[in-house]
Amino acid sequence: MSDCVNSIGVDVGGTKIAAGVVTDGGQVLARERVATGSKAGYESVIRQIAELARNVAQQAGLPLGSVRAVGLGMAGQIEGGTGIVHHAVNLFAERDIPLGPMLSEALGLPVTVDNDVRASTLGEYLFGLPGRPASFLNVFAGTGVGSGFVDRGRLLRGAANSACEIGHHSIDWQGLACGCGSRGCLELYAGGLGVARQAREAMASDPGTLLWLLCERDPGRVDGRMVATAAGRGDVTAAGVIERAGQALGAGLANAANLLNPEVLMLGGGLMKLGESFRKAALETFQSRALATVRRSVRLEASRLSDDAGIVGAASLWRVGPDGTIA
Repeated sequence: MSDCVNSIGVDVGGTKIAAGVVTDGGQVLARERVATGSKAGYESVIRQIAELARNVAQQAGLPLGSVRAVGLGMAGQIEGGTGIVHHAVNLFAERDIPLGPMLSEALGLPVTVDNDVRASTLGEYLFGLPGRPASFLNVFAGTGVGSGFVDRGRLLRGAANSACEIGHHSIDWQGLACGCGSRGCLELYAGGLGVARQAREAMASDPGTLLWLLCERDPGRVDGRMVATAAGRGDVTAAGVIERAGQALGAGLANAANLLNPEVLMLGGGLMKLGESFRKAALETFQSRALATVRRSVRLEASRLSDDAGIVGAASLWRVGPDGTIA
């Protein structure tokens, strides 16, 4: 057991929930991961989170009551300071759920709820980067695409806790309809679900692509891992899907960097597992689209904390004041 004060961080996703006990120095003492039971509704998700929190505290040899706080990072529209989840489309259908207060009552601990990528951004800023840059933009490409921004020691949240929704920046104003109500949103082209959709579309015009074999002729099974596998075996169709997704991400990165002019731009998330061709396409497009002054001043970084960024950042949410100032 560590002599440091410890907190519990929970990273809640549409397919998995990961939790860990984290010291004030960013060390993960215990961790556990389970599949999300969101199809049973928000109450099932709350029970899962509470059980995970108790489990990781026990694994770390800590009485639950000795934990400083619990932090949750999750995708969705979350009301800052209240823990109310207004909409979490990938988790449960119910709206306006007081998830933070309900979990706090279940555990007997203070609970903070925030956007998942914002939590990951906090983790990378505090414990991933060497030093603390004046401005830091973290972009996470996974199932969707999200981002977080720290400026002069403050985590940017915006007026409605919705700042830096890069995944819903339109890169094609007449493009595909998005569930958010807009069109041409970045994550439709550069997120994991978008990659799978583009692969299925490409398969329809290429009966010889290896993707048909990998998915056992069921296009609904196609995911990013299959696309990466096919591309790695020389499949031209799969390689084209990856390249186009990388180019879309690069365009989104350039838009965000031109707007915010960060000192450091970090790129992470599960989609990086698509391979070097995806990353190369993203960075080449970024370099061709970003303003010259932005290109010259930005330092590009890969995620340092990787899969731990979410739980480390969530466990550190207690450090963030009402105005976003990071202690």
